[in-house]
Parts: sequence; C-alpha cells; structure tokens
Amino acid sequence: MGNLQNNSFRFERKFVLTPVQSHRFIAELYFKNFTEIFRKRKINNIYFDNPSFDGILDNIEGLSNRKKHRLRWYGSTFKKSKKTYEIKIKREFLNTKKNITIGVLPFKEFADVNSLYNDVVDFLKKNQQHHFLQTLLHKKPTLVNSYQRKYFLNSNGNIRITIDSDLKYYSPITKIHTSELNIIVEIKYDKVIDIENEFNNLIYTRYSKYVKGYISSSVFKPHY
Repeated sequence: MGNLQNNSFRFERKFVLTPVQSHRFIAELYFKNFTEIFRKRKINNIYFDNPSFDGILDNIEGLSNRKKHRLRWYGSTFKKSKKTYEIKIKREFLNTKKNITIGVLPFKEFADVNSLYNDVVDFLKKNQQHHFLQTLLHKKPTLVNSYQRKYFLNSNGNIRITIDSDLKYYSPITKIHTSELNIIVEIKYDKVIDIENEFNNLIYTRYSKYVKGYISSSVFKPHY
C-alpha cells in the first residue's frame, strides 16, 4: 500500500522575479545566512481538473478556499520513477497537502498522460484508497509541467524558500508546448512572520503554475 501523508497547515507567499532579480535575491539569501539545504532538482507534475475546470476558475476568481490535484515525481520527465498523488489545500495564505505514494510507474512521452492517469486510478482502487479515488474519478489530466527547484533554509529553521526556474508546460488537451522565463519564489513558514519586512524588495503576487501553464497553452485567455 502507498505511503499516506497528511501535513499540517503552513503559511505560503509567492513572488515572481526576472532572471536578473533572482540572482540578486539569491545573493541576499546568502547575506541573510540562508543555506541551500538540498541539491537542485527537476520537479514534474500532471494536474487534474473536472470538466468544468473548477480548479482554474476558483483560482482566477480568487476564492480563498480551494484545492489542487496533481501527480508529482522528480528527475527526468520521461522515465520509470516513483510518483506521488497530491491534493494541495489552500485557505487564504495557509497551505497543506494530503498525498499518497503511488509507486514506480512509466511515462515515456506526453501521449502517455491518459495511460498514466489510468494507472493511478487502478492503484487507488487496488489499495482501497477511497478518498483519493473519489476525487480523481471526476477529473482528467489538464496540464503537464516541469521546472528546476532550489531549496533554502534560514539559520533559525523557520523560513523555507524554494526558487523555481526553467518552467515548461504541455497541454494534453491542445497539444501545445509553452515555457516561461520568469522565476517563481515561494516563501513558506509555520507561524506569522513579517515577510514584507524580512524581504522588503519583493512584491507579493497571487500566482499559480497550474493556472499560468493552462492559460498559456490554451485557447482560453483570461487576464491572469
């Protein structure tokens, strides 16, 4: 049976930087005694949504309580690797995840996205993971994305920062590939901290890789 995890809520803020700004920001992190705590690695996701695209619309409309469903794995996009099904839950600036390790599954090309979806459904049925299964059965793959992530932690251990670059998107619906030059910074912390004072050169933005990737690879073009 897969490894089921349920993490506690934490605060999360996102910021969008240009490549030049990101270099300055990383220099600032080292000056503030942040250290890189993990090797840089590639993250891959397949996002799932219902036929009404409620995950997209809830985000665009700014609903404070919403969920995101995705399959995640690390390293090369197209390889047989361990994959995890995640439900990310957002309440205002608070976030948590429920996830379950699916196991090692193949993904050789973008055309295999629906086959991989069926493999995940079969796993959840076989292992009687009814909660995850019921949420996934009403959804379909709507976006594949990947990016390179760096991880930083401050000296007190209460602020964790990830920096995502080389963002790439593929729509299994339109078959369109897109990419993004901007760098996405996520600051995560367990209690209320004056982040604006800690990093006064950053401007908070409401940003979702899923929404950005879906819109950029779709004929649906609302302002975001």
